[in-house]
Amino acid sequence: MCIEYEIEIFEGTTFKSYFLHAAPVTSVTLIPTSITLISGQEMNLTCITSVSNPQANITWYKSSVDITSQSTSTTEDVGGLARTISSLQGIVTKDDNGKRIYCRGSNTPNQAVTSNVQSINVLCKYTELHLLLTESFHFHFYFTYYIFCGWNSTQIDNTWNNIPA
Repeated sequence: MCIEYEIEIFEGTTFKSYFLHAAPVTSVTLIPTSITLISGQEMNLTCITSVSNPQANITWYKSSVDITSQSTSTTEDVGGLARTISSLQGIVTKDDNGKRIYCRGSNTPNQAVTSNVQSINVLCKYTELHLLLTESFHFHFYFTYYIFCGWNSTQIDNTWNNIPA
């Protein structure tokens, strides 16, 4: 959708008419569409707006907290309109597990388009888990052991399974 504005400006003794074309942001996309990382890994996210005029600003949120200062943005010209692309990078920790992340694009006051909202899934890694095991385990040869773990805000849950070799 493109909106055309006519502006008349008084210059000297006459009015001059100028036509301005505006195109609001109509969509904002967050990629990737699934976020599952191991604690300590780097998260790389990209937010892309539809073409607009003027160019859009992108704002990032993690659980409703503005984290835009951690991002970078560029703009590309697409047939005289602008597409804004913003990148967000950071190391995830277990505290990020379950947090919701999204971005918003806007090029007009009081009007923003929100991307798809993603939940961050953070998996534990062995170095964090081995310090939490307090029970004695007897390992048997010829078996493969798998550990499945997850956490909530208060404790770690783990399950051991053995599968014959």
